[in-house]
Amino acid sequence: MKKQKTSIDLRRCLAVLLLALAPAAAKAQFYSFGTEPSGVSWRQIRSEHFKLIYPEETDSLARSYLVTLEKMRPLVNAQMRIETPTVPVILHAYTTLSNGSVSWAPKQVNLVLSPDPYDCSQYPWQEQLVTHELRHVAQIQHYAGGLWRALYWGLGEQSTGLAMGLLAPRRQLEGDAVIAETELTATGRGRSAAFFQQIRTDYLSGVFFNWERSALGSFQRKSYDLYALGYLLETAERLRTGDADYMGRFFAHRAALGDVTDLFRPREKRYALSNVENLSYTQTLFRTMWEEDAARRGEPTLGWRLSPEQRLYCDYWGAVQVTDSLSPLYGSLLVLRKGMHFTDELMQIDTLGRERHIRYHPSYSSKLSEAPDGRVYWSEPVMHDPSSLENFSEIKYYDTRADRLGTLTRSTKYFNPAISDDATTLAMAEYPVGGVSHLVLLSPEDGSVLSRVEAPGKGQIFETMFVGEWLYVTVATGEGLSLLRIRYAELETGTWHTVIAPQRASISGLRHLRGQWICFASDYDGVLNIYALHPSSEQVYRLTNSRFGANHPFLDDNHQELYFSEYDRDGYYLCSMHFRELRWEKVDFAVRPANPLLEQLLFQSKEGETATTAPENPDYLDPEKYPSKPYNKLLNAFHIHSWAPFYYDVDHLRSFSFDHWWEAAAPGFTLYSQNELGDVVTKLGYSWMGFSSGHAKVTATVKDFDLELAAELNAPKLTSESSSFWPRHEVRPYHSVSLTLDYPFNLFGGGWYSMLIPTLGGSFTRSVGDAAGWDRRLEAGLRYYSLLPVAKAAIYPRWGYSLTARTVLGYADAGAHLASSLSGYTYFPGLLRGQGLKLSLAAQHRFSAPLPLYDDGQSLSLPRGYDGVALGKNFVTGSLDYAIPVPLGDRAVPGILYFKRLQVIPFGDYAADWADDGSRRDYWSTGASLLVDFNLLCLAPNLTAGVRWSFTADQGPDIRRHHWRFLFGIAL
Repeated sequence: MKKQKTSIDLRRCLAVLLLALAPAAAKAQFYSFGTEPSGVSWRQIRSEHFKLIYPEETDSLARSYLVTLEKMRPLVNAQMRIETPTVPVILHAYTTLSNGSVSWAPKQVNLVLSPDPYDCSQYPWQEQLVTHELRHVAQIQHYAGGLWRALYWGLGEQSTGLAMGLLAPRRQLEGDAVIAETELTATGRGRSAAFFQQIRTDYLSGVFFNWERSALGSFQRKSYDLYALGYLLETAERLRTGDADYMGRFFAHRAALGDVTDLFRPREKRYALSNVENLSYTQTLFRTMWEEDAARRGEPTLGWRLSPEQRLYCDYWGAVQVTDSLSPLYGSLLVLRKGMHFTDELMQIDTLGRERHIRYHPSYSSKLSEAPDGRVYWSEPVMHDPSSLENFSEIKYYDTRADRLGTLTRSTKYFNPAISDDATTLAMAEYPVGGVSHLVLLSPEDGSVLSRVEAPGKGQIFETMFVGEWLYVTVATGEGLSLLRIRYAELETGTWHTVIAPQRASISGLRHLRGQWICFASDYDGVLNIYALHPSSEQVYRLTNSRFGANHPFLDDNHQELYFSEYDRDGYYLCSMHFRELRWEKVDFAVRPANPLLEQLLFQSKEGETATTAPENPDYLDPEKYPSKPYNKLLNAFHIHSWAPFYYDVDHLRSFSFDHWWEAAAPGFTLYSQNELGDVVTKLGYSWMGFSSGHAKVTATVKDFDLELAAELNAPKLTSESSSFWPRHEVRPYHSVSLTLDYPFNLFGGGWYSMLIPTLGGSFTRSVGDAAGWDRRLEAGLRYYSLLPVAKAAIYPRWGYSLTARTVLGYADAGAHLASSLSGYTYFPGLLRGQGLKLSLAAQHRFSAPLPLYDDGQSLSLPRGYDGVALGKNFVTGSLDYAIPVPLGDRAVPGILYFKRLQVIPFGDYAADWADDGSRRDYWSTGASLLVDFNLLCLAPNLTAGVRWSFTADQGPDIRRHHWRFLFGIAL
C-alpha cells in the first residue's frame, strides 16, 4: 500500500499552544480521586445545597457531615462575597490517608472520613476539612461566572479549571483556605506552631529567598509548604488592607482580569501588591513580629548534638533508646531519618555516633515505641488490595535482639501503639470505618484484642502511654485536646480522670521516665517546646526554651538525660540536655498565651460584621425530612462535563513530551465524561489531519478490574525518525478496536511503592486500503515493580526494580505471528549522594516468520540514535544510564525563567539482533542527555528541556554517526 502523507505544521502549532494550557487542561480539571473497593453499596442524600454520596455503612456519619456542610457554607461564602451552587460531595471511608479535594471537571467535592492520626493540631477533623474544601468551592465559583461563563459554552466545566490554572496559583487557594479553617473554626493550621516552623526559622535567621525559590521550590533547599506560605502572604494582605473579606474581593477582581489592568497603574492605585512586593511586605511584617516574640522569650536553651550533620536539609525524629541489656543494640538510639538526600529510613546511631541503616520506612507513620524486651513498635500504612482508596494501618515491630522485622496485625486500622512497662500489653487508637475512634489493648505475642472501648466523649484518640497501672490518653473533642488517664486493668468498667482539661494547644510525643515524669511536646506558647508533667501533682513544667522548635522527647533512665529533636535551618537534629540544665518553669495549660496574629484576624471579622458562627440544623439528621436513597452506579455512569472545538487527548497532555507531541492535539472536537465516583471515564472525539478521524475510549473499574475499550476510525498512525533533532513524522490512517483488562495489586508497604499488574488485551487493526485485511491480536502480560520514592535532590530512586513479561499472538490473512519478550530495569546508588545508576535489560524471541503486521505492539527498540525496532528472530539489548544532578543555584530571570537544576545523564546502549538464518548484527551507541529543570513565567508546573547526543556504531560511509535529539517534559 502506498503511504499517505500530509503536512502536520498546523498540528504542531496547536500542540505547542496547548502546552501552555496543559497544567489546567490535564490537572486542574480532569481529576479522579481514586477508586473505592468493589462491592461497596452507595447511597445519597439531597439537601438544599449538596448532593451527598456515601457508602451505606457510614449513614450516621454522613448525616453528621451534611449538618456540618450546611452549617459552614454561609460562613465560608460570606467572606468570599459569593453564593455557591449545589455541588456533589463524595465521602470516602476506606482510606486512612486523610485528605480532601475540590475539582471542577467534573464539579465535585471529595472528603476522606478518616481523621489524621498523627497531627493533633488538626481537630476536629470534620469541621476543619469541610471548611477548607468549601472555601475552595467559593473561590472557584468566582471563575465560573462573568466572561468565564461565556467560555463555558465552548469548553464546558473545564473552562473554570482553565481559568483557575491561569489566574489562581495554588498557594493563594490553599493559603486562603487555611485562613478560613483557622478563623471560622476553633482550630485550624494557622494556630499550629509546626505549620510556620520552617519559614519562621528562615526569617529569624535573616534568610529571605527570592520570589521564585519561595513559591516554586528548590532541589537544594527544602521547599516551603505552599499552605503555610500562602497563609502568610494572604494574611499579610488582609492586615495591610484591613478588610476581612479582602480575599473575596481579590478573587472577584482577578477573575474579572482586573490584575491585567493593574499592571498599568502606579503602585498606590493597584488593587493588590505584586508577588515580589507582597513577599517583601510579608517578610518584613512577620520577621518583626517573630523577633519581638523571640526577645520576650529570653535566652534559648541549647542541647548537645548527637546526630551527624548533613550537607542538605535532613530531619532526625521520633528517636528511642534501646534499654534492653540482652540486645546487641543496647545503649544505641533508633531514629527515623528523612531529608533532601534521603528517603525515609529507620536508622541506628550507636554510642560512638555511627549510623547504620535498618530499613526503609513510609513517610506517614507513628513515632517509635520501645519495649523492655528489645522490641520497637510503630504503625504504618499498607496496601494489599486492588482499590486505590482502600488501605490499612498495621502494627509493625523491629526485634533488636534478633535484628528482625515483623508484622503484629494485618488489615487493621490501628495507630500510635504504646507498650506497657512489663511488655505484656500494647495500647493504641483504632479508627473503624464510619464510626467513633476506639482505644484498643492488644497482646504483643499474637496481636489478639484484649480490650476495646469507645473514645471518651466520642472524641478522636491520638496517643497513649502506660505509667505503672495507669494508661494516659490524648483525646480531641469539639472542646479541645485533653489528657486523660484510666487504670488499664479497668478499661471497660473504670472511670476516666482528667489530667489536662480540654484546651487548644498540641500535646504529642508522650513519653515517661518510669514512675516519675511524663514528658511531651506542645506549642502551648507559640513555639514547639518540651514539657513535663508530674503524675501525682499533675503540675506541668516547661523544660526547654527552643528558639525554633523542640519535638519528639524521651528520657534516659540511666543518665538523667532528656533527648529530643531540635530544629534549625538544616532540619531536626538529635540532641540531649541533662536534667539540671532544663528550665523547669511552671505553666498552666488552662491559660494559653495570646496569639496576636489570630486576634487581629478575628478582630477584622468582628469589625467587618462578617459572621464567624452559625447554628447547626438538626433537621438534616432526620431521615424523614432528608431521606437516604440508593445510588445506582449504572444509571450514573455517564456525566458529560467538558468539550472543546478541537481534538486533544488529556492522557497525552498529562505526560506531555515532544517525543509524542503529535498525539496531543489536532483540529476537530472532543467530548469528555466522568461519573461522580471517578471509576468510569469516557472520551469521544473527531480530528482532521488531511482526512477525517474518529476516536472513542472508555476506561472503567469493574469489580477491581481496570478496563479500557478504545476504537479508532480512520485514525492517523504516525511513525517518527528518532535520529533527527525534531522528529519527522509520516502518517498512515488505520482502523482499530481494542480491549484491555488489568488487575492491579497494590502492594505498598515499608516505604516501597510496589505493584503487580497482570494484563490481558485484544485488538483488531487494519491499515486503510491495506489488502491484507485485519490484523487480530491477543496480548498477555505481567508486570511487577518495587521502587523507593525519589529523594528530592536525586533524579533516580536509590533502589528499585521492575520486570515485565509479554506475549503477543497476531493473525492476519498471511498467517500467524507469535512473539514474547522479557524486560526489566533496576536502580542502584551512585558514587555520591543524589547520583544514581539505571541498568536496563531486555530480550525478545519470535516464534514464527515475520509478517507484514501493521504494528505488532511488541518489538523492542534499537539503541538510542538508531531508527526502528528489532526485526530478527532473537533480540537482546541492554543499557546503562548514570544520572548526575548539578545545582544551578536557583537563579531567576525575574518573572520569566527560574532555573533549578541541570541533569547530566551519560549512557551506553548495546543490542544484538539474530536473523532467521542465524546471522547476527550488533548495534551500540553512547552519549549523554543534558536537561535543565526550570519554571516558566512563575507558573507552578516543573518543566524539563534539553538535548540528547548519541554516537552510534559505524554503519557505512554515507550514514552519520552523531545524532542529536531535542527532549522536553512537563511534570503535572
